[in-house]
Amino acid sequence: MDRSEAWQNDMGREVWLKLVRNGHELMGYCSGDGKAWKAVGEPVSAVALDKAQPGFNSWVGTSVGLFAEGRAADFDRFVCKDGFSPLPAMGYSNYFGVETVDKAVTNTSVNGGWLMISGVYLGGASGVSVDAVAAHGGKLEVWIDDLENGRKVATVNLKGRTSDGEETATAALLKPVSGSHDVFVRWPAGMKQTIFLKHIVFTKKK
Repeated sequence: MDRSEAWQNDMGREVWLKLVRNGHELMGYCSGDGKAWKAVGEPVSAVALDKAQPGFNSWVGTSVGLFAEGRAADFDRFVCKDGFSPLPAMGYSNYFGVETVDKAVTNTSVNGGWLMISGVYLGGASGVSVDAVAAHGGKLEVWIDDLENGRKVATVNLKGRTSDGEETATAALLKPVSGSHDVFVRWPAGMKQTIFLKHIVFTKKK
């Protein structure tokens, strides 16, 4: 967004800010209550930056910071990854036995596979929802912290479709989750490339 088109705050002293990344596209949002979000400016492409640092990002990781320009501002309740906003599966931090196909992730082996999204804020989460394309019925397991020593919090069952239509499936968590956790999505052993996961998002009771 050009500085001459800077957004003017009309929401009061407290403003929620959110930055969403979907592949190479970045989009900013603001809110007065953290529930209803308003887009700020147009999407920004990170293609040039991503091309310039493919090797560095593989071991350095992502550095995140906040600053205010022109006047003082206090920031609190900073969250790197909000579990209550859709998390693109292709933005995984670690993986095994999966690949990205057309902005979705699927397993590459009949032995299953998994992906991990690091540092997701799940304060008070009681449910989970996934957007996926499933050629046949199947299931995805959702774990936190670790696949061996962590905890399975949900199993999401997908009905499957005869066409390539997208399906949204939900499941209640076995018990509510608080704090920030690494989130794992696991494809159990079975057929390969039948479930193409696009997004995962957590929910909580109102």
